Amino acid sequence: GPVMIKIAHFGDLHASEKTKAEALPMLMHILEECRKREVDAIINCGDTFDGPVTLGDKGPVHDLLDILHLSTSPIYCIEGTKSHDIPGSGDIFRYLDNVYNYKVPDSIALLNTNAGLKPRYIDEAKPHAHISFLPALTKSYFAKDLTVSPEEMNQMIQEKLRAILADFGAKAADSPKPHILMAHFTVTGSQTSTGQVLMGGDIQLSAADLSLANADYIAVGHIHKQQRIEPNIYYPGSPYHLNFGELEEKGFNIVTLDDNGNMADVELG
Repeated sequence: GPVMIKIAHFGDLHASEKTKAEALPMLMHILEECRKREVDAIINCGDTFDGPVTLGDKGPVHDLLDILHLSTSPIYCIEGTKSHDIPGSGDIFRYLDNVYNYKVPDSIALLNTNAGLKPRYIDEAKPHAHISFLPALTKSYFAKDLTVSPEEMNQMIQEKLRAILADFGAKAADSPKPHILMAHFTVTGSQTSTGQVLMGGDIQLSAADLSLANADYIAVGHIHKQQRIEPNIYYPGSPYHLNFGELEEKGFNIVTLDDNGNMADVELG
Protein backbone atom coordinates (compact mmCIF):
# COMPACT_ATOMS: atom_id res chain seq x y z
CA GLY A 1 0.00 0.00 0.00
CA PRO A 2 0.98 3.66 -0.12
CA VAL A 3 3.53 5.00 2.36
CA MET A 4 1.91 7.65 4.56
CA ILE A 5 3.60 10.72 6.00
CA LYS A 6 2.17 12.85 8.78
CA ILE A 7 3.09 16.52 9.09
CA ALA A 8 2.13 19.14 11.67
CA HIS A 9 1.73 22.69 10.34
CA PHE A 10 1.67 25.78 12.54
CA GLY A 11 2.86 29.37 12.36
CA ASP A 12 2.55 32.87 13.83
CA LEU A 13 3.61 31.96 17.35
CA HIS A 14 4.72 35.59 17.92
CA ALA A 15 6.75 34.66 21.00
CA SER A 16 7.84 37.65 23.06
CA GLU A 17 8.12 38.69 26.69
CA LYS A 18 4.52 39.94 26.42
CA THR A 19 3.05 36.75 24.92
CA LYS A 20 5.19 34.05 26.53
CA ALA A 21 2.56 33.01 29.09
CA GLU A 22 0.37 31.84 26.19
CA ALA A 23 2.85 31.16 23.40
CA LEU A 24 5.17 28.79 25.27
CA PRO A 25 2.52 26.45 26.76
CA MET A 26 0.85 26.35 23.33
CA LEU A 27 4.14 25.32 21.70
CA MET A 28 4.57 22.67 24.37
CA HIS A 29 1.06 21.38 23.61
CA ILE A 30 1.78 21.21 19.86
CA LEU A 31 4.98 19.22 20.37
CA GLU A 32 3.30 16.88 22.86
CA GLU A 33 0.44 16.19 20.41
CA CYS A 34 2.99 15.58 17.65
CA ARG A 35 4.82 13.05 19.82
CA LYS A 36 1.59 11.25 20.68
CA ARG A 37 0.49 11.11 17.06
CA GLU A 38 3.96 10.13 15.79
CA VAL A 39 4.23 13.05 13.41
CA ASP A 40 7.12 12.68 10.92
CA ALA A 41 7.94 16.38 10.57
CA ILE A 42 6.79 19.71 11.98
CA ILE A 43 6.64 22.81 9.81
CA ASN A 44 6.58 26.31 11.26
CA CYS A 45 5.57 28.95 8.72
CA GLY A 46 7.14 32.07 10.20
CA ASP A 47 6.61 34.91 12.67
CA THR A 48 8.03 32.71 15.43
CA PHE A 49 9.14 35.84 17.26
CA ASP A 50 7.62 39.23 17.86
CA GLY A 51 10.59 41.56 17.80
CA PRO A 52 14.24 41.43 18.78
CA VAL A 53 15.66 38.18 20.11
CA THR A 54 18.05 38.42 23.03
CA LEU A 55 19.90 35.54 24.63
CA GLY A 56 20.24 37.41 27.91
CA ASP A 57 17.92 37.06 30.88
CA LYS A 58 15.15 39.03 29.22
CA GLY A 59 12.58 37.50 26.94
CA PRO A 60 11.38 33.95 26.29
CA VAL A 61 14.17 32.74 24.02
CA HIS A 62 15.86 30.28 26.39
CA ASP A 63 12.50 28.70 27.25
CA LEU A 64 11.55 28.56 23.58
CA LEU A 65 14.78 26.75 22.67
CA ASP A 66 14.37 24.34 25.59
CA ILE A 67 10.86 23.45 24.41
CA LEU A 68 11.82 23.06 20.73
CA HIS A 69 14.70 20.81 21.69
CA LEU A 70 12.22 18.34 23.22
CA SER A 71 10.62 17.65 19.84
CA THR A 72 10.98 14.06 18.67
CA SER A 73 10.37 15.18 15.06
CA PRO A 74 12.53 17.48 12.94
CA ILE A 75 11.18 21.04 12.80
CA TYR A 76 11.46 23.10 9.62
CA CYS A 77 11.07 26.88 9.99
CA ILE A 78 10.87 29.75 7.55
CA GLU A 79 11.35 33.35 8.57
CA GLY A 80 8.33 35.61 8.59
CA THR A 81 7.81 39.34 8.33
CA LYS A 82 10.98 41.26 9.12
CA SER A 83 9.23 43.36 11.79
CA HIS A 84 8.44 40.15 13.73
CA ASP A 85 11.29 37.79 12.82
CA ILE A 86 13.94 40.51 13.00
CA PRO A 87 16.81 39.67 10.58
CA GLY A 88 19.24 37.42 12.44
CA SER A 89 16.70 36.16 14.96
CA GLY A 90 16.49 32.73 13.34
CA ASP A 91 20.24 32.26 13.78
CA ILE A 92 19.39 31.22 17.32
CA PHE A 93 18.17 27.86 15.97
CA ARG A 94 21.68 26.80 15.06
CA TYR A 95 22.07 25.77 18.72
CA LEU A 96 19.50 23.01 18.20
CA ASP A 97 20.17 19.75 16.39
CA ASN A 98 16.53 19.22 15.43
CA VAL A 99 15.54 22.62 13.97
CA TYR A 100 16.22 23.82 10.42
CA ASN A 101 15.70 27.50 9.63
CA TYR A 102 15.34 29.01 6.15
CA LYS A 103 15.63 32.73 5.48
CA VAL A 104 15.94 32.61 1.69
CA PRO A 105 14.08 30.43 -0.83
CA ASP A 106 15.28 26.83 -0.97
CA SER A 107 13.98 23.42 -1.99
CA ILE A 108 15.25 20.09 -0.66
CA ALA A 109 14.57 16.38 -0.96
CA LEU A 110 14.32 15.01 2.54
CA LEU A 111 15.37 11.54 1.42
CA ASN A 112 18.81 12.87 0.69
CA THR A 113 20.88 12.60 3.87
CA ASN A 114 23.20 15.26 2.49
CA ALA A 115 20.41 17.83 2.41
CA GLY A 116 21.73 19.52 5.51
CA LEU A 117 20.12 16.99 7.84
CA LYS A 118 21.53 17.35 11.33
CA PRO A 119 23.14 14.31 12.97
CA ARG A 120 20.06 13.46 14.99
CA TYR A 121 18.15 12.48 11.84
CA ILE A 122 20.77 11.08 9.45
CA ASP A 123 19.97 7.44 10.33
CA GLU A 124 16.29 7.68 9.57
CA ALA A 125 16.62 10.14 6.68
CA LYS A 126 12.93 10.55 6.75
CA PRO A 127 10.37 11.80 5.98
CA HIS A 128 10.26 10.70 2.36
CA ALA A 129 9.17 13.99 0.87
CA HIS A 130 10.32 17.18 -0.77
CA ILE A 131 9.96 20.55 0.97
CA SER A 132 10.22 23.98 -0.61
CA PHE A 133 10.73 27.05 1.56
CA LEU A 134 9.43 30.52 0.67
CA PRO A 135 10.05 32.87 3.61
CA ALA A 136 8.69 36.41 3.72
CA LEU A 137 11.06 38.48 1.60
CA THR A 138 11.63 42.22 1.67
CA LYS A 139 11.17 44.35 -1.41
CA SER A 140 14.90 45.09 -1.32
CA TYR A 141 15.58 41.34 -1.67
CA PHE A 142 14.08 41.50 -5.15
CA ALA A 143 14.75 44.98 -6.37
CA LYS A 144 18.15 46.52 -6.71
CA ASP A 145 16.57 49.37 -8.67
CA LEU A 146 14.28 51.15 -6.23
CA THR A 147 13.55 54.05 -8.56
CA VAL A 148 10.60 52.36 -10.29
CA SER A 149 7.01 53.17 -9.32
CA PRO A 150 5.34 51.08 -6.59
CA GLU A 151 3.12 49.44 -9.23
CA GLU A 152 6.11 48.46 -11.38
CA MET A 153 7.94 47.28 -8.30
CA ASN A 154 5.07 45.02 -7.25
CA GLN A 155 4.82 43.60 -10.75
CA MET A 156 8.56 42.93 -10.82
CA ILE A 157 8.35 41.15 -7.47
CA GLN A 158 5.37 39.06 -8.60
CA GLU A 159 7.33 37.92 -11.64
CA LYS A 160 10.37 36.99 -9.56
CA LEU A 161 8.20 35.11 -7.07
CA ARG A 162 6.56 33.19 -9.91
CA ALA A 163 9.99 32.25 -11.22
CA ILE A 164 10.99 31.00 -7.74
CA LEU A 165 7.79 28.94 -7.45
CA ALA A 166 8.23 27.44 -10.93
CA ASP A 167 11.82 26.55 -9.97
CA PHE A 168 10.50 24.75 -6.87
CA GLY A 169 8.18 22.76 -9.13
CA ALA A 170 11.09 21.76 -11.37
CA LYS A 171 13.30 20.78 -8.41
CA ALA A 172 10.59 18.65 -6.85
CA ALA A 173 9.71 16.87 -10.12
CA ASP A 174 12.33 14.13 -9.65
CA SER A 175 11.95 13.92 -5.87
CA PRO A 176 9.91 11.62 -3.68
CA LYS A 177 6.31 12.69 -3.17
CA PRO A 178 4.65 14.47 -1.47
CA HIS A 179 5.91 17.96 -2.29
CA ILE A 180 5.18 20.39 0.53
CA LEU A 181 5.51 24.15 0.00
CA MET A 182 5.98 26.38 3.05
CA ALA A 183 5.34 30.11 2.55
CA HIS A 184 4.86 33.25 4.62
CA PHE A 185 2.74 35.60 2.51
CA THR A 186 -0.73 36.94 1.95
CA VAL A 187 -2.62 34.71 -0.45
CA THR A 188 -5.10 36.71 -2.51
CA GLY A 189 -8.62 36.13 -1.18
CA SER A 190 -7.59 35.18 2.35
CA GLN A 191 -9.61 36.58 5.23
CA THR A 192 -8.56 38.12 8.51
CA SER A 193 -10.22 37.18 11.81
CA THR A 194 -12.55 40.16 11.55
CA GLY A 195 -13.75 38.89 8.20
CA GLN A 196 -12.29 41.43 5.81
CA VAL A 197 -10.78 40.05 2.63
CA LEU A 198 -7.25 41.40 2.26
CA MET A 199 -6.54 43.56 -0.75
CA GLY A 200 -3.50 45.48 -1.94
CA GLY A 201 -0.68 46.66 0.28
CA ASP A 202 1.84 43.94 0.90
CA ILE A 203 3.21 41.46 -1.64
CA GLN A 204 0.50 38.95 -2.52
CA LEU A 205 0.49 35.57 -4.20
CA SER A 206 -2.57 34.17 -5.93
CA ALA A 207 -3.60 30.53 -5.87
CA ALA A 208 -2.56 30.41 -9.54
CA ASP A 209 0.91 31.73 -8.65
CA LEU A 210 1.28 29.11 -5.92
CA SER A 211 0.17 26.33 -8.27
CA LEU A 212 3.38 26.91 -10.28
CA ALA A 213 5.24 25.03 -7.53
CA ASN A 214 3.14 21.96 -8.25
CA ALA A 215 2.98 21.19 -4.51
CA ASP A 216 0.65 18.66 -2.92
CA TYR A 217 0.16 20.66 0.29
CA ILE A 218 0.77 24.40 0.55
CA ALA A 219 1.39 25.49 4.13
CA VAL A 220 1.07 29.23 4.63
CA GLY A 221 1.71 31.51 7.59
CA HIS A 222 0.99 35.23 8.13
CA ILE A 223 -2.80 35.44 8.45
CA HIS A 224 -4.01 34.61 11.96
CA LYS A 225 -7.36 33.11 10.92
CA GLN A 226 -7.42 29.41 10.18
CA GLN A 227 -8.71 28.80 6.64
CA ARG A 228 -8.49 26.77 3.50
CA ILE A 229 -8.04 28.86 0.34
CA GLU A 230 -8.03 26.05 -2.23
CA PRO A 231 -8.23 22.29 -1.72
CA ASN A 232 -4.50 22.23 -0.92
CA ILE A 233 -3.71 25.75 0.42
CA TYR A 234 -4.04 26.14 4.19
CA TYR A 235 -3.43 28.76 6.85
CA PRO A 236 -3.45 27.08 10.28
CA GLY A 237 -3.94 30.53 11.84
CA SER A 238 -2.19 31.62 15.00
CA PRO A 239 -2.12 28.83 17.61
CA TYR A 240 -3.70 31.06 20.30
CA HIS A 241 -5.73 34.29 20.33
CA LEU A 242 -3.43 37.20 19.58
CA ASN A 243 -5.77 40.05 18.70
CA PHE A 244 -8.98 41.41 20.04
CA GLY A 245 -11.89 40.11 17.96
CA GLU A 246 -10.41 36.68 17.25
CA LEU A 247 -13.20 34.36 18.33
CA GLU A 248 -12.54 31.36 16.11
CA GLU A 249 -11.10 28.05 17.26
CA LYS A 250 -7.30 28.05 17.43
CA GLY A 251 -4.72 25.35 16.97
CA PHE A 252 -2.62 23.82 14.22
CA ASN A 253 -3.05 21.40 11.33
CA ILE A 254 -2.09 17.74 11.22
CA VAL A 255 -1.85 16.66 7.60
CA THR A 256 -1.57 13.10 6.33
CA LEU A 257 -0.34 12.55 2.77
CA ASP A 258 0.67 9.48 0.80
CA ASP A 259 3.70 8.90 -1.41
CA ASN A 260 1.67 9.77 -4.50
CA GLY A 261 1.05 13.21 -3.02
CA ASN A 262 -2.61 12.55 -2.24
CA MET A 263 -3.93 14.27 0.86
CA ALA A 264 -5.62 11.70 3.07
CA ASP A 265 -6.59 13.99 5.92
CA VAL A 266 -6.23 17.48 7.40
CA GLU A 267 -7.39 17.85 10.99
CA LEU A 268 -7.18 20.58 13.59
CA GLY A 269 -4.72 19.60 16.33
